[in-house]
Amino acid sequence: MSFDDNRLQPNSLLTICDAADLLNVSISYMKTLFESGAIQCVSENDEVRVQYQALIDYKLTIDAKRLAALDELSALFQLRDKVDAGDDSGQVVELDADRFLTKQRSAKSSDV
Repeated sequence: MSFDDNRLQPNSLLTICDAADLLNVSISYMKTLFESGAIQCVSENDEVRVQYQALIDYKLTIDAKRLAALDELSALFQLRDKVDAGDDSGQVVELDADRFLTKQRSAKSSDV
C-alpha cells in the first residue's frame, strides 16, 4: 500500500501489516499495541483492522513525547556544559541522569 495515496481517509481501515509499515514497527509490536489498548482496532471478517486516524493520533502522541524527552535531555547537557565551563551563574546545578532515565523508562512503559 502506498501511504502517499490521497485516497486514505481518517476512517480508512488498514491491515496489521499496513499499520506496522506506516509506523515502521514489526507486526508483533503492532499486535502488542493493539492488545495493550494503545491503539484501538476493529475486527472485520475475522481480521484485525485499524483506522488510519487512530494510527496518526498514536504517532503524533509518541512523536510529541519523544521531542519532549529530547528537549529535556538537551537541557541537561547544556547545563552540564555550563557547569563544566565554570559558568553556573551562581546557581547550584544538580544533574541527575538516573532520575531522567527512570522517568523516560516509566513514560515508555506507560505507552505500551
